[in-house]
Amino acid sequence: MREPCAECRAGNVAYDDRMTEAAWYWYRKGADEARASLALRVDQLEKDLAEADRRVGAAERERASTHDQMTQVGRARATMKDQWGVSQTASFDQVWAEALQLKKQVRHLLEDLVTESTDPDGLVNYTVQNSLTTTNLIAALKRLPM
Repeated sequence: MREPCAECRAGNVAYDDRMTEAAWYWYRKGADEARASLALRVDQLEKDLAEADRRVGAAERERASTHDQMTQVGRARATMKDQWGVSQTASFDQVWAEALQLKKQVRHLLEDLVTESTDPDGLVNYTVQNSLTTTNLIAALKRLPM
């Protein structure tokens, strides 16, 4: 049996052992329910923490992959600029525009050669007017930067 409270000992409140046991029961029951509720909450928080940790790991792997891809693109562009013969500070857009223009010119020349176009500015007419042989023409085409 428990000791009566200070007020009961002082005689301010009548001590009723049954009431104290009932109060103690409800106190324990409330505490047990609160403890169980907190345990569920802790479990949920641990699950949320594990999920957040998983997502952080996935985000870090994605960032590393993206960084590697950007590094590879930067190296490829640097190599292309070196091969094209421009400085590393030159805009890649400028290099690309030059390459596309050259590709367009070569395609036009090859189309003229294959179709033997009668276009006055065509390659076949140019070779005939300037008395170039086919061998010289092919050698000139091979010297074009590709």
